[in-house]
Amino acid sequence: MKKLMVMILACFVLFGCQTTTKENAKDSATVSVVDSVGNKVKVTKHTKKVVVLGSSWVELYKLAGGMPIATTSDAERFTYIKDNKDIEIVGDVKQPNFEKVVALNPDLVILGEDLAGHQALTTSLKDAKIPVFVTKVEKFDDYLAVLKSFTTITGDKEAYQSQGVAVQKKIDTLLAKIPDTEKGKQTALFMRGFSTNVKAIARDHTVTDILDEIGITNIAQKDNFPLDTISMEAILKDDPDYIFFTTMGDEEKAKENIKKSLEDDPSWATLTAVKEGHVYYLEKDLYHYKPNARWAEAYEHILQIVYPDVYK
Repeated sequence: MKKLMVMILACFVLFGCQTTTKENAKDSATVSVVDSVGNKVKVTKHTKKVVVLGSSWVELYKLAGGMPIATTSDAERFTYIKDNKDIEIVGDVKQPNFEKVVALNPDLVILGEDLAGHQALTTSLKDAKIPVFVTKVEKFDDYLAVLKSFTTITGDKEAYQSQGVAVQKKIDTLLAKIPDTEKGKQTALFMRGFSTNVKAIARDHTVTDILDEIGITNIAQKDNFPLDTISMEAILKDDPDYIFFTTMGDEEKAKENIKKSLEDDPSWATLTAVKEGHVYYLEKDLYHYKPNARWAEAYEHILQIVYPDVYK
């Protein structure tokens, strides 16, 4: 009887060890990361089956050492996507095709937080038990956090050092040159032009965050400043030292609308920024899309404009 009990106990121990070993093996085959909205995401370690819905995220994922199996049509602006016939296009960035994404049986889908089409897709993908990483990058710190998560997924630790830490050092060096006595003295207005509208941007954008960090007052952050329908009266009242534009959609049509809405107004020529030649159209790749590896360049370009004596 005693011998039988020993044998039974041994079986329990052996079975328990086998179960624990299997669970440990399963855990070691996955990694956990936190996305931009605080969700914990568990994904297969070093997986190649990743769908990335948006060109900015494709570029960031590539910097992290990865390459998607599918993406959206806007990413075809990159030759490494356009010329790669193994990468499937699953709709446009505003409305990716859910059925095409699911048919690929991905281990992970990376998408944006702000787009309405992505918000709906996130719910559908989670219902289909497909892991989702929600991404939002407006500040450099956001970029670093997402890069860290992506390199954890790809296993490319060196990429975080070269594309993250090294860029951080360049930015810190640039910011250290700003004289404290100059911060807060100058003002700016940042606007986004569309083919049918012009909007002022107060915050939650690469440009506004850089302006805040380098000590330039953004007049659009003032109470009651009209954002969605820009007012020449409001611009004249605060008379910014610098005016910055980016465009969305058709660039030429957006510029035509800016001219019609603002520049053709006789009072436009009386603005300090206009008289001083301080009106700038910012590069789309740096300030409409995400700067990614070019974050230091994005800082430096604006610093050279607003502090020309320091950044020559």
